Amino acid sequence: MNGKRPVAGPVWYVSVGLVLAIPLAAAADMHEMMRSRVPDDKLQEARALRSPLPDSPDVIEKGKALYQGKGTCMNCHGPEGGGDGPVAAALNPSPRNFQHHGFWRHRTEGEIFWVVKHGSPGTAMIGFGDQLTDEEIWSIIRYEQTFAAGHGGHHGMQGGGMGGHRGMGGQGRMGMGAE
Repeated sequence: MNGKRPVAGPVWYVSVGLVLAIPLAAAADMHEMMRSRVPDDKLQEARALRSPLPDSPDVIEKGKALYQGKGTCMNCHGPEGGGDGPVAAALNPSPRNFQHHGFWRHRTEGEIFWVVKHGSPGTAMIGFGDQLTDEEIWSIIRYEQTFAAGHGGHHGMQGGGMGGHRGMGGQGRMGMGAE
């Protein structure tokens, strides 16, 4: 040995960079997933909305038919709601993953209703308010909630979510604006 310390080479720097980058990328993805898609000036109104539909097998079946058909949800969100539909890879940001427990824990069903009806600025999610009735949107949401079952989600959520955004105790309007 010549008494000199080995100098860290490019491989070491790349390795350390990758080790640090993976958790940072995962944290950024998690932050993006948890961020509400409702504009700030509409958020309070959206959080107050509650589904007027029961969490029943009939409603869920109707929602499934709409999700797979007229609503075209499956194209982006995938057949099992994982955000992996046939066109998902081309979208930035990626479609929401309804299987992720954090998705349902961090937003109210009213927020989801608002986004389906009005769209999500800065994403490929268009509003479906001119194609789906409010009742159809609520049926789809009831079906989407089933994707989280077995993934730590809150199937049957009644407007709750993290941070105490529980809506208006069932007194919220069925939809927003003219029907």
